[in-house]
Amino acid sequence: MDREGTPFFRFALHGHPAAVNLDDMFEHGSPDPATAAAHYGAAMTLASELEMRPLIARCHFGLGRLYLRTGNPGDAREQLTAATAMYSKMDMRFWLE
Repeated sequence: MDREGTPFFRFALHGHPAAVNLDDMFEHGSPDPATAAAHYGAAMTLASELEMRPLIARCHFGLGRLYLRTGNPGDAREQLTAATAMYSKMDMRFWLE
């Protein structure tokens, strides 16, 4: 398969912010929380279409952190629980440390 056929290349080709690391973007000079959540949601949708489970888990984790910072502990718990479950299922426990 050539580079253009790889899932990440197609993901980056869409010009989606997740291709340049959403976490860094929202940690340093972040847009408003609603915009950040919308980008995470769009990244999760596209990652789902491309079957990129590690990126889906990372988006759940990022949303959880965003919700914690914005005082929404219920949604944060839901997203962090989803991320934890996905990382465990993929045997990527090092992300949980």
